[in-house]
Amino acid sequence: MNCTNCGHEIENNSVFCVYCGAKQIPVSGASGPSMQTYMNPNPVPPQPNYANTGAEVSRMVGTAASGIADTFKATDSALFSNIGNKICGYAKVVCWIGIIGSVLAGCGILFSGCQYSGEIAFGAAIFGLMVAGIGSLVSWVGSLVLYAFGDIARRVQAIEEYLRPGR
Repeated sequence: MNCTNCGHEIENNSVFCVYCGAKQIPVSGASGPSMQTYMNPNPVPPQPNYANTGAEVSRMVGTAASGIADTFKATDSALFSNIGNKICGYAKVVCWIGIIGSVLAGCGILFSGCQYSGEIAFGAAIFGLMVAGIGSLVSWVGSLVLYAFGDIARRVQAIEEYLRPGR
C-alpha cells in the first residue's frame, strides 16, 4: 500500500507511515484495514526529492548564517557600528601598553644588573636593552596587524554604506 500523505510505499495494514509519520485513518464503512480503507484527511503534497542533497544542505546553512547575521545586525547594531575605528583605536592602545611594558621590563632588568659588577652587569644591560627593543618591536608589529584589520573593516563598512540602496 502507499501512504496517502507522501506517496511512499509502506507495509500493508500500517497505521503510520514510516517515511513521513502521517497516521493512516480508516475510512468509515470499510471492512478491515487495507490500502483502500486508510485515508489521511489532510494530505500534504509530496516533498521534492532532491538529487543533490549537498546543494540543499549548503542552501540551508547559508540561509541560517544569513539569519544569524541579520539577528546580530538588528540587535547589536551599536556594538558593530563603526567597528573599524574601534579596532584601530584598540590597536593603538595595545601598542602603547606593549611598548611601555617592554621598556619598563628592560629598565628593570638593566637596573637589577647594576648591583653586580663586571660581566654580569654588562650582560644584564645588554639583555635589558634587548627586552626593551625587541618587546617594543613585537608590540608594534602585532598592533600594526590589528590596525590593518581595523582599517579593512572600516573600508568594507564604507563600501557597504555606499552600495546600500536608498543611501
